[in-house]
Amino acid sequence: MSLITDSDISNVEKKYSLFFDEGSKEFIKCNINKDIKACPGAGKTTSLVAKLDILTSKMPFVDKSGILVLTHTNIAIEEIKRKLGCNSGKLLGYPNHVGTFQSFVNKYLAIPFYVKCFEKKPIAIDSVIFEKKLTEFMKRSFEGKFLLQRCEENLMSIENFINSLEVNGKKIELNINGRKKTIVNNSSSFYPRLVSYIEDDIIFKIWENGYLKFSHCYDFAEEYLQSYPDIVNIISARFKYIFIDETQDTDERQFKLLDTLFGNSDSIVQKIGDNDQSIFNFESKEIETWDIGDDYIKINNTKRLSQKICKVASDFSVTNYILESESQIDIHPIIIVFEDDRINEVLPVFAEKIKLYNLDLIDNSFFKAIGGIGQRKIKHTIPSYIDYHRKESLEEVDENNLKDKFLKSNCELTPYFINNIYWEIILQYLDILNVRNKVDKYTKNSLSNYLKINQKKLLDQLKLNSIYMIDSIFSASDPFLYLEKSIIDLADFMEFSYDCSTLKSIIFNYKVVNPKKNSDKVTINIDGSDIDIHISTIHKSKGETHTATLVMETYNRAYDFNQLLPLLKGKKLKKFSAKKKLLYVGMTRPTHLLCLALHKSFLKSSGNRVTLNESDFEQMRLNGFEVIVLD
Repeated sequence: MSLITDSDISNVEKKYSLFFDEGSKEFIKCNINKDIKACPGAGKTTSLVAKLDILTSKMPFVDKSGILVLTHTNIAIEEIKRKLGCNSGKLLGYPNHVGTFQSFVNKYLAIPFYVKCFEKKPIAIDSVIFEKKLTEFMKRSFEGKFLLQRCEENLMSIENFINSLEVNGKKIELNINGRKKTIVNNSSSFYPRLVSYIEDDIIFKIWENGYLKFSHCYDFAEEYLQSYPDIVNIISARFKYIFIDETQDTDERQFKLLDTLFGNSDSIVQKIGDNDQSIFNFESKEIETWDIGDDYIKINNTKRLSQKICKVASDFSVTNYILESESQIDIHPIIIVFEDDRINEVLPVFAEKIKLYNLDLIDNSFFKAIGGIGQRKIKHTIPSYIDYHRKESLEEVDENNLKDKFLKSNCELTPYFINNIYWEIILQYLDILNVRNKVDKYTKNSLSNYLKINQKKLLDQLKLNSIYMIDSIFSASDPFLYLEKSIIDLADFMEFSYDCSTLKSIIFNYKVVNPKKNSDKVTINIDGSDIDIHISTIHKSKGETHTATLVMETYNRAYDFNQLLPLLKGKKLKKFSAKKKLLYVGMTRPTHLLCLALHKSFLKSSGNRVTLNESDFEQMRLNGFEVIVLD
């Protein structure tokens, strides 16, 4: 028998001025273990909040138990609190827990076991702080410094590097997925000291000092349940209802913990989500971790999307789900097709369409441009579209001195950031001298592959020069020398001339961009009206609702929409489920206008250029898109 009645639902509808469809009502009344599939914009958070509101009004329960609500981000938790408003106080108090998976694991499992092990609480649970403390510890000894240097050469995180080291009799090897590489052999005078250092368990020492990574908490949690199995009964008795929000983003380790804690209990576990929106899975984005039950509840109708957006977005569903809507919005989704030299016009066209449909006049309107890859790379990412429109965010430091260029840029000078610039300058030099990979410009990947096949020692030297250049930024050395040496070595091998003045000119004109500065919004003026367009990755926009959304095609092994071109024509495509899910999430954000940015022409492989034609565009139009070609 359900604890929640139709009368309860009617009352909460009046309280929040809502109307729930049959799927939402079925979920709210459900009082057994159940999976709930909710499509984008179906109002699942609103339904969950309504259910929580009713349940807390009936507390305390007879057995004095509470409610556990778990999700994956603090943003989702804040959304639940915001929607509950002044009624959130009771839910947030004892015996309930509303928080992320991480906060639950930390509070009830990891920290209690840490206290049992070390007789104190951890100082900090933070992956960045842990890495910093580990680095500081290792820098205190010769052995640690040696390992840090080898770690940088292999471009690995420090902990992964340490955990991949194996002492095999006469040598220490790095084992990466079964591929072994010798780090040092026993002919080295310090070999015995290094073996002792590795076997002394460096990671444990940092734990002992009070610092943990987020992932370590799962190690402690699993060990706690294994060592003290009665904890399972205590926790399952504490929580009568367990709600898992965004279940599709739960990984196997988290599912295993849930099953251990509540699988054999009387607790009611309800999992809410949508496998089509699983874009945060950890080990393999192509594999679903949530095996949704056959007898699940469906919350079918989207309250967000128009029917025209539903139609084209449904083609990207990996579960073949057909989105449905009763919205009266009648704006065709738009594909903006561009050549590389017209990429700066994509955002203005998006803004023009916003203005054309008077979307800027809607109360609380919100416009956003999103894409798969946010970091600046050789091929197209989000900055490729927006840099032209936010020139004020460029750090224009007129310096010939490369070190000053970095130090005066106000950027966070991480090794990753500096390494990217090192390669960008090398590639710019090759481009200026018209040094080509057959017919196309060299990219970092194509240059690395070429050298790996033809001159592996040179590739290793270039990587080493990058590490030296990174170190030189913060020392007395001159980073220019290492960059210059790399280009001279390349010139000798690839048979082009080195010119110092050309390199200095590139450095002088190079704009060091601070990726954190003013990157969240651009403003486009259309007919005297400023249209503010917010910018983020698709991942960061998940769960959001926009008035209009532009999904910018970015490059991740291939150009997004071009790789899924049949879907834009209304055809089927079985492959690339990870990319389909990512774009599905992006395409299901807007209430009114959906725009997609699509490359017209690109190099698929060496010498093989793909160019879309009028036949492609006509098939897209027949599938429900308006197509704008920027010629």
